[in-house]
Amino acid sequence: MPSLFLLSLLFPVTATAAGPKEVTPASSEARPFTKIFSNFSVQLGLDAAGPVYFKDTADGRLEELSVFQYGGHLNLMFGNTFSDRHRLGLGFFFAPTAVSENRNLSYMAPYLVYETGSDWILQLEAGYNLTSASKDLEKQYEGAYLGTGISYVFLKPSPESPIYLSLGLKGRAIVNLDQPEYSSMFVGLQLELTYQTVKP
Repeated sequence: MPSLFLLSLLFPVTATAAGPKEVTPASSEARPFTKIFSNFSVQLGLDAAGPVYFKDTADGRLEELSVFQYGGHLNLMFGNTFSDRHRLGLGFFFAPTAVSENRNLSYMAPYLVYETGSDWILQLEAGYNLTSASKDLEKQYEGAYLGTGISYVFLKPSPESPIYLSLGLKGRAIVNLDQPEYSSMFVGLQLELTYQTVKP
């Protein structure tokens, strides 16, 4: 009997010492990929970039283009930045790129976008660049569009607001397969505001 009494005291003490099992909040775990389509976010970005490579057209030698890219982009993303490890979406980029006294050139590109990360966000984009330009500039600068960027979320969403801000570096390349010498590349900064349809 004394031994049974001692055992009955021992087991409750052991269970209490172990304590309750820690439960990880569901929101901190990545959801299955198929769940990203249950909600979406809208991203509005401002972009400014300088040319790493840009070739003026031959007939522009007497009137040199001033080249600097500034503009913006709009992305519709499926998934939640802080719940989904992988996110997909569609985007559109527009930026005046070069100008002279009688000529002008703007880039505009629809694209697919893949995104991963939360505090640090990596974006990969692929699409096709069209141009809005003077007649002698239109075709030379069209081609495959590739973009990549990395940004940091410095203003995070809260229970009161589903909006966050990020700042980062962005690189864009236009590849002209018919006339490779007229391909171009730009690197610069992007500031992005994101509105999520669900709060974190």
